[in-house]
Amino acid sequence: MDLAKANESLEESKSVSASLADLSAIPQAAPPPAGKQGALLQKAAESKKWQRRLSAPTLPKKDMDLLQKELAGLTKIRRLERENQLRVGAKYGADEEKLKVGYNNDKIELTHNKPFTALDYDLPHAQYVTAASAMGIPDPNAPQPPEAAMPAAPEVPDETDAPAPPSAKVRGGTLEFAFVWEPEDPILAAARKQHGVLKVHVKKGVNLVAADTGFLASGKSDPYVSISTGGQTARTKTIKKELNPVWDETVEFAGTLGAFLGAPFELRVVDEDMLGKGDSLGEYKTNLNVLKTKTKAKFVQTLPTQGTIEFSIAWEMEDPSLTRARGEVGVLHVLCKKASNLKATDFMGGKSDPYVKVLAGGGQESQTKALQDNLDPVWNQRLVFKGTLYDFVTNPLTLKVLDENMVGGSTALGDVAVDMAPFLRDSDEKKHYSEKLATQGSVDFAVSWERVDAALQAMREAEGVLRIHLKRGQGLQATDTGFLQSGKSDPFVEIIAGEQAKKSAVIEKTTEPVWDEEIEFEGKMEDFIFNPIVFKVFDADMLGTRESLGECQVGIGMLQRTRAKTFNEDLSTQGNLDFRVTWAAGEKAGMRTAADRAAEIKKGRLMVHVKQAVDLMASDTGFLQSGKSDPYVVVRVGGQEQKTKTISKDLNPVWDETLTFEAAVDLFVGTQLEFEIFDSDLIGSDESLGELQVGLEKMWDDAKASRAFNEALPTQGTFEFAVEWAVL
Repeated sequence: MDLAKANESLEESKSVSASLADLSAIPQAAPPPAGKQGALLQKAAESKKWQRRLSAPTLPKKDMDLLQKELAGLTKIRRLERENQLRVGAKYGADEEKLKVGYNNDKIELTHNKPFTALDYDLPHAQYVTAASAMGIPDPNAPQPPEAAMPAAPEVPDETDAPAPPSAKVRGGTLEFAFVWEPEDPILAAARKQHGVLKVHVKKGVNLVAADTGFLASGKSDPYVSISTGGQTARTKTIKKELNPVWDETVEFAGTLGAFLGAPFELRVVDEDMLGKGDSLGEYKTNLNVLKTKTKAKFVQTLPTQGTIEFSIAWEMEDPSLTRARGEVGVLHVLCKKASNLKATDFMGGKSDPYVKVLAGGGQESQTKALQDNLDPVWNQRLVFKGTLYDFVTNPLTLKVLDENMVGGSTALGDVAVDMAPFLRDSDEKKHYSEKLATQGSVDFAVSWERVDAALQAMREAEGVLRIHLKRGQGLQATDTGFLQSGKSDPFVEIIAGEQAKKSAVIEKTTEPVWDEEIEFEGKMEDFIFNPIVFKVFDADMLGTRESLGECQVGIGMLQRTRAKTFNEDLSTQGNLDFRVTWAAGEKAGMRTAADRAAEIKKGRLMVHVKQAVDLMASDTGFLQSGKSDPYVVVRVGGQEQKTKTISKDLNPVWDETLTFEAAVDLFVGTQLEFEIFDSDLIGSDESLGELQVGLEKMWDDAKASRAFNEALPTQGTFEFAVEWAVL
């Protein structure tokens, strides 16, 4: 059969009803690309396989197998309708009919030929009689001669629980067919994905049915209009006692154009009753295919009961930037900085205990810690909210400043709301705000948006261990007093990571503590990376009190890109801390033994060759000692200290002595090599003849290195030495 002729004769043909149940078992294959349309049409028109003649009363298995194989290569045919079968025919009495079946927004056209008289399938009785009478086929309820059974199609697993298609009965004859693949217009296919708003303007009704009865309400109705489409329902207001209501009201439905094109549109006019659901005054059902070609349409529709309803529909595509925001997943960061001059609400003391509660994304909320007795609080705390950019830009960001009470609820100190729409135009920019509160005072905060892909989000949500290797402190404050304690401290460190806080060991009587201690925190990476890790250094006292020696804090967001990071941070008072932070995904606290850690730590050796000094300062006095010194050298590095022998009565001493320091490489990195030359005295403390500090930053990165120095002392004279470094 020639495909072009079949299409030309379509308008003149008469249709025959049938159900190709055995085609429902065809294996599924992906539809061909739109670009192959011409080749497929040519193949369908010219290939004899696509016009294969199937003979009856028996259908050879080889023909059915070949049919299924060839059809599977052309396209995927899905089971349709509730019966999960491809059903052909809705009209009867034609020699030929053509059915368009929707599939993934494209279509398949099935063309059937006149010699269908001898082959039919089980159908509902009423349909069968109609079709059979047009063909001159006897009523199936009449006695029939024995018939050959149609071979069963191969079973194919189906995701649905629908019943299997009905079996076929062969009555003899032939069937010729062809397939045509016609992809949907690409513009319409893209339009289906558009987000927007369907606006239905219900204008008025005319001459509606009078549904109300009773002395006062007789001959009237209280009509409203209910509209359902795209899985949503909305209604207008009610017009009391009116048969010609004018609503002039617009109801809106948000979604994609495809959702509305593929759904029915149902409009119901209802008489509202005080009791019950109300009486129907008429309804109108249609589809919204008109939106395929235009964005607006007007309707004046006669109701099946009585009267007319006038309404219009309009499709408004949303701002493209909003559509982009729907698919952009990430994290909204809200940094609550500080507040100033807050209202005092506490009954005693004239203070407040303020904290900030932040509401974002139309339903998420989080809050800062409360600061006690403070009208000018500084939180510097970051709150994070996960979602799409669309969630946040379509809802205001609200900050509520509250006073925490021990009994009862919190007391409001004021709130502010910020429009997030500017983030649509520039979501990469961090925005800073200083907003006045409605009651008293102001609040300062910053907002930023961070795009996060699925892989990064999965990494942030993974459980693991944050390990902090607390190495040492340098130049800490001396807070102890007394004959034995003067000039010293007993430092320890409290580390706050996320919602957890842990303490280090106490190192007694030193301002140069070496902890070399590993402290672990379990949790998700996102528990730690959004707020700084805080290090608070204290001096431990015998009576259980503690005195602050300063603090520092660091952000560890870089652990999303690198496994570890080493820090040397200045304290807020005096001195600094050396530590290293590592993230171990998938591990638990306590999994690493001391042996594991030792095997992982690289060791280094620094050899310091103290050679000589020239023209040192003379510090000794007296008849025998005048004009001389008894010098020795103290060397400090990596938290360790050693000294040379003493050379008596010499201003040009030659020590020619090597001091060796071994430790973890991390304990050397970031430190300086320190020398101090002393004059040894028999009575009293030794007197300093000068000190020197040398940076060896470039050496620590090398496996082996050596350097020689001859440096001038800040007091008088010169000092000669050499160093040799090796990673073990």
